[in-house]
Amino acid sequence: MFAPGRAASISHSAGIAVAVARGADGELPLGCDLELRPLPRAAALLVLRADEEPLLAVWSVTALFSAKESAWKALAVTDGGLRDLRASSCGDELRVGLRVDPARAVGVRVVHVGAAGVFSYVTGRDTVPG
Repeated sequence: MFAPGRAASISHSAGIAVAVARGADGELPLGCDLELRPLPRAAALLVLRADEEPLLAVWSVTALFSAKESAWKALAVTDGGLRDLRASSCGDELRVGLRVDPARAVGVRVVHVGAAGVFSYVTGRDTVPG
């Protein structure tokens, strides 16, 4: 448990853990995810809906999964699954929001780690309509 206004997000993959934390200076959403093992293209069916499939031309399944995991944590989603979030490209970031409430969205940065891994983290609330 953290003091009011403070928050943290943790993730682990292949024996490595990462964490990000926020002080009491703001209420920015917070979320991160680490994936060091690549996901097969077939896993896209578990993560994406048909309207997101064009993203696979630019982003790997692993990157999209990781971005949605980070957003899931930041948006404090309690029901549903990753397919209930909608991702879209927004420059060198992804915008990820709730399908049922597109105004609830965050920007997510994905950084490549090693040969096939990714680390993603939420950069803040996204104010651009989806």
